[in-house]
Amino acid sequence: MKLRVKDIGFGTLIRGPVSGQNAHASHILLRRRMLDFFGCVIGGRCSGYMNFKSVCEFVRLKSLGISLALIAALAAFAVASRNDKISPVTISLVLGVLAANTNLLTQGSKPGIDFAARKLLRLGVILLGFRLALGDLQKIGSIKGLLAAALVVVAAFVGITLLGRAMKLSGSLSLLVATGYSICGVSAIAAVRPLTAADEEEVAYAIGLVTLFGSLSMLLYPIIGDPILSLSAEQFGWWTGAAVHDVAQVVATSSSNGDLALEVAVVVKLARVVLLAPLVLAISLCQRGSVNSEITNRPPVVPLFVILFVAAVVLRSTNLLPSTLIDVINSFRSWLFAMAMFAVGSSVRLKSMFSMGGRPLVLGAVAWIGLASFALLIARVVV
Repeated sequence: MKLRVKDIGFGTLIRGPVSGQNAHASHILLRRRMLDFFGCVIGGRCSGYMNFKSVCEFVRLKSLGISLALIAALAAFAVASRNDKISPVTISLVLGVLAANTNLLTQGSKPGIDFAARKLLRLGVILLGFRLALGDLQKIGSIKGLLAAALVVVAAFVGITLLGRAMKLSGSLSLLVATGYSICGVSAIAAVRPLTAADEEEVAYAIGLVTLFGSLSMLLYPIIGDPILSLSAEQFGWWTGAAVHDVAQVVATSSSNGDLALEVAVVVKLARVVLLAPLVLAISLCQRGSVNSEITNRPPVVPLFVILFVAAVVLRSTNLLPSTLIDVINSFRSWLFAMAMFAVGSSVRLKSMFSMGGRPLVLGAVAWIGLASFALLIARVVV
């Protein structure tokens, strides 16, 4: 009988040496399963194995956008090399905004740009974990800092929800805006949306507010953080991580104040992201029976990149990795962030940012100022 690869399981691969046709089939299966694993981590889904056709399709769809992001990163590092006070991440962000609002980006570049904004950014966050150790929790005040981050999340969620209802906005819209502001922007909105009765317009408003005021944070926080508020790098990082909505926006904003601010900001921000799980559970219990629609395709409450970030921190804490490898990882992470920030900047449409009107815009503005003020107060106390 002709041997088929699918007839060989993992048991065959771990029982010891095999020979002939069995060995050949085992090697094929091992390669396929390894490719499938990396496809799950990078692409976010498993498809059996990544064959040559899927690789060609990936290159065809995403190579243009990724190449543009790489060119922007090269330009950003070239400019930053002439002035060490300017972060290449900030330059990449500005280049992305300029490219998007001068119609320099074609529709064909969109898949690659989206890949850079999502996957490359998350890979950069994972690699940032290799720069941190468990002892670095002292940078955010250890347990006190984590509890303070949780306090900011709870205060923002409850306050924005009550403010929206006081302004006679729907409960669904208020809930979406509160979740997006207090946790992690669009990702949190996507996680909570199935638990609400929100229509497409309300979802669009919530996402628009997160994008608008998150973009304003990227522009204004670096201007007022050190020159006006006289914040240290740790304080600026804590303030940014506690107040800015999306992970990408946090990275872009905090990077303007150096690596120390970036490290603190990411730790505080990911502490907020982890709180998405208990928040979704609480909302689900409160909303039980109030929404009849079936919940499908719900994103994970604790994203995979957060788990891998924590794993990287733990591995770094063992001191098993040589310093040269850490240096290489940090350099690669800087390039990933620069490419990702070009992609993030390309999603900012200045015209549409200021086109929203009415009570949702007022809610977004008041919530943005309130969250920034409260997070700043907590940052000064904790750090």
